Amino acid sequence: MRVCVRKSFLFVLFLLGSALCFAEKPSVVYASYLGDPTSSIVLFWHTSMQDEASSICYKKVGDASWNAAEGSFVKPNKYETYFHSVAVKGLEADSIYQFRIGREEKLYQFRTLSGEDHVPVRYVTGGDAYRYLSLFRKMNRTIAKQNPDFIVVGGDVAYSHGGITLFKGKGWEMRRWMTFLQEWQKTMVDSFGCMIPLIPVVGNHDVKKALSDPRQGSVLFYELFFPPDQYASYRVLDIGKKMSLLLLDTGHTAPIESQVGWIEDTLKERASTAFPVAIYHVGAYPSVYPYQGGVPTKIRSTWSPIFEKYRLRLAFENHNHAYKRTYPLKEDQFDPEGVIYMGDGCWGVAPRKTRSNLWYVEKKASKNCCTLIVADTARCAIEVFDIGGKIIDSLQLSPFAAEEMASVP
Repeated sequence: MRVCVRKSFLFVLFLLGSALCFAEKPSVVYASYLGDPTSSIVLFWHTSMQDEASSICYKKVGDASWNAAEGSFVKPNKYETYFHSVAVKGLEADSIYQFRIGREEKLYQFRTLSGEDHVPVRYVTGGDAYRYLSLFRKMNRTIAKQNPDFIVVGGDVAYSHGGITLFKGKGWEMRRWMTFLQEWQKTMVDSFGCMIPLIPVVGNHDVKKALSDPRQGSVLFYELFFPPDQYASYRVLDIGKKMSLLLLDTGHTAPIESQVGWIEDTLKERASTAFPVAIYHVGAYPSVYPYQGGVPTKIRSTWSPIFEKYRLRLAFENHNHAYKRTYPLKEDQFDPEGVIYMGDGCWGVAPRKTRSNLWYVEKKASKNCCTLIVADTARCAIEVFDIGGKIIDSLQLSPFAAEEMASVP
């Protein structure tokens, strides 16, 4: 009798242990957009063990029934962590959804964007984010107050490679990313209680210099932000006819010149988009680094002519740790119908002093800052705010006339 009771007790413990393992609380949860942000989202979370499935249950707030979605996971080399991802599709636009992971009871929320052309998209972009935790954390709070639909980090997301890694020891890269993501989860929540999706762009401190293909080997930057077999160092994010974001790679994974054909095809296909913009890391028109530097010169000779041909309105640049806005530029000189280059990457880093006598710069500052963009098909309003929330620059743009764009060969 005692043997049977003991066996029953051990069996119950086993079942409880199994349930607890299956319902393991994720160490971090975050979201991103890879497809249409009005009808889809990609959800990510990490666990210390492999679950039976990478699955979620989700529903629109107010609905009674739950839907199920399954994804996949990847286990990076050298680490006992599983990166789970689920792409959720077929969602209703302009809606709030709840979801829970596996059998975990906690509920999370996300929003889909509006598909209406007259409803503005509202997002923040900036670069060179998590270099110093105190600055990163403070700027995050200021960004969240802008209540953006999503945020684009223009490279050097967590400074996981480069000189900062010297003498840091085994496992430092993963710890660095985990701190970044945990801070993001805590601070990047909008006024609806929804997680704010993160759109990452690759920078020089995100991957090793020797990297030539994100699909080869274990590369945390891609494993963290893309489902398996969907790694991409450059891509486009469309928000209806309002705006298209070309997210580019300034030579950190894909060579700059290899993207020229793709950029041209992508902009040509989006001739009717009101505001096409580009976001990338190293700047064509730097405020701190030399104008004649190798990468800036290559971007100006390869990408800029395509930007100008297809009437790109804005190019957001980073890497310099300052703020700048150029005059409208075309063929490397002032032109009222040229491209405006903005940004220069000063989110969570120590601001640098900008160079003097920059003929192409209309506005500059040595301040931590990010940029808020609010756009529909009729106008695009831009505000640059510092770490305390003060507006340090602003401008408004109208779209180029449709008949002008139709004449582009």
